[in-house]
Order: sequence, then C-alpha cells, then structure tokens
Amino acid sequence: MSRDYFIAQLEKKYQAVLRDRISGLSFDPITLWGGKNKPQTTAELYEASQQFLKLEKKEGALGWDITWEEWDSKKFSKQIWPARIQVNTIGDYLFLTGKMKEFEQFEKQLEVLLNWQPSVKTWLMERPDAILRYLHAWEGITAVVDYFLTNEPAGHYLRSLPVPVHTKFIETYERVIISLLRCINPQKFSDSESDLQRLTGLKQKPVLFTVRWLDEDCGRDNGFAMDVLGMMPETIRFVKAGVKEVWLVENETALYMLPQRKNGIAIWARGKAIELLAAIPLFVQSDLYYWGDMDEEGFFILAQCRRLYPHTKSFLMNETVLKLHHAGILQQPAKYSGKIPDNLLEGEKNAFQQLLMQNGRLEQEQLPQQFIGEAIWLL
Repeated sequence: MSRDYFIAQLEKKYQAVLRDRISGLSFDPITLWGGKNKPQTTAELYEASQQFLKLEKKEGALGWDITWEEWDSKKFSKQIWPARIQVNTIGDYLFLTGKMKEFEQFEKQLEVLLNWQPSVKTWLMERPDAILRYLHAWEGITAVVDYFLTNEPAGHYLRSLPVPVHTKFIETYERVIISLLRCINPQKFSDSESDLQRLTGLKQKPVLFTVRWLDEDCGRDNGFAMDVLGMMPETIRFVKAGVKEVWLVENETALYMLPQRKNGIAIWARGKAIELLAAIPLFVQSDLYYWGDMDEEGFFILAQCRRLYPHTKSFLMNETVLKLHHAGILQQPAKYSGKIPDNLLEGEKNAFQQLLMQNGRLEQEQLPQQFIGEAIWLL
C-alpha cells in the first residue's frame, strides 16, 4: 500500500466533497484503512515509510493523521505501519490532493452562481463538476439564460440574438442552457423539447433539400429550369407532373452518382432530417427508393423512411451487396447499439447483423459507379 494508493482513494471522493460544499454541509472526515499489502523489501519499506511521514500532520501544518500499528515481520523484525489514515479537515484534504487552487476557483464561481440564481443550487448538486468544467464559460452561459428568462425572442434567429456571445458558443453549450432554463423556470420551458430554437420560439431558417431532376423534361413540366436546386418540404409537396419515381439518398455525393431516369427525381434526404419529408403526396403516389450507407445510422434511417412510407424500397442495402463488396467494409467510428431497426426486410436485416458483429460499415459512395449503374438498369 503506497502513499499514491491513498491519494487516489481521496481523489475519488472529490465530487462528494464538492457536492457537500454546494449543499452547505461541513467537511466529513475521511478514514482510509491500511490494508494488508505491505512492502516486500527493505528499500520499499523505507521509501513507503518516508512518504507517509512526509505527509503526516504536524503542528501548524496540513496533512493526514496516521494511526500506527506494530508489524511483526519475519523479514524486517518489528516495524510500524499505518493501520488507519484520517483526513479531518477540508484544508487537509485539499492539500493532500493538490486541489487548493482549483477549489478556490470553485468556491468563487459557486458564490457567483448562487447570487445569480439561488434556484440553481439543486442543479449544481446533481452535477458538481459542472462548476469547474464550464469555469471559463459561465459568464456567457448565464448571459444567454438571462436573455431567454426575461425576453420573448420569437422575432430573432439564433444568429441575431442580442447576447454578448457568438452563435457557436450557444451551440456548444446548448444542452447546459436548456437544462438551466428548465431548472429555473420549468413552467415556461417544456421538458419534452431538446432543441433550443424550438424550446424558446426562435425563428428558424427554412430547411432546403437538394433536389436533382433525373428527367430534365419532368423538371421543366413542373416549372423548374435548373437540373439541381434547393427546395423546402412545402415546395416538394407541389411537385407532381410526370414524376413516377423518387430517390432519397442519405449523402449528397450519392445524389450525383445516380444516372438519368425517365420520370425520376432524386432528393438528398440529409440523414436524420428525413422526418421533415413526411406526408408528401408525391412520395405516396410514386415508386420510392431509399439509398443510404450500410451502417447503423443508414439502416435506422431506412426504417424511419419505411415508417413514413411503408412501400419504400431500399437500393444496394442488402446481404448480397455486402458480400460482393466485403473488401470495402470499414470500421464504424461509434460502437453499434445492438438494437436491430424495425421494418427491415430479410436481406437488409441479414446485412445489418453481419455489420453489427464486426462494427462495420459500407459507404454508398465507395461502390463502383459501373456497379451502381447496372443495379439501377436491372430495376
């Protein structure tokens, strides 16, 4: 049992010490027991004893109180060894853990926050590490929270808010800001909304989906002279003339890998933003294809699309394609959750399970252009 072992045990109690300080409780003395692992050599015994003695509390100094016990060792004869170590004051604790300067910063910021909004005390007790984690951001965080507490921002976009921080700052600390707003004014700020713009009623920029006409005549018949353009979901709902085939792709590059198709239109579904493309008559009335990466997210978006439009057909997202291009499988950055998406057909489910076992992914853009063209020709 070395000095470092005991210091490590003290450091594990740091969050509890901070929580007690927030709640106003006095420091609760900490007792550490010596244990059975004693030095095996004379050199180890001497070094360990010196380390313990160096930090032993003396008059006018900080440290730990040691209760020594006699140790009758066959190898070293009679020795003494710490039976119990006691840390009795917050000053002793901070000295031993090297947290004095940090704790001073903690106390100053705690005072500022409790003077700002006393009601955040419970919020801080649940996450005592937040005071230090956001130490250099609190001024901006509290300014943004104050603005939303005292103003109705419906006339503003996020970028135009009259607050002393930039938009990136608000986006970085969005979850903290939302959590504080709910803590301070739970009646005004709903528990169910996780997006700051929707929670506070900010104006939002329209979402534009990149659309490519796979049939130029179809585009002109619908009043669009450009082959590629951005459309809001509301505009897509008015598209109808001549369109019989709709392609939704997960990634923008794939939009341009599709060949010309009679009566066809392709839309970059922007990943999880596919929910914004709900209830579009064109999709209901046309053959609908979804083409995404073969990875966890791609299959979940396919399942999501199929919930919106049960007749959705996947493209190049099955076991056969996976076997043909097995050499192109890469590791997915995040570990699979293990849950299999609903609404997958047998070939899709088999592909998902194989990728799940190796935490793999096959990106749609990595498939050869010739293979893509031949697969579409066979539809």
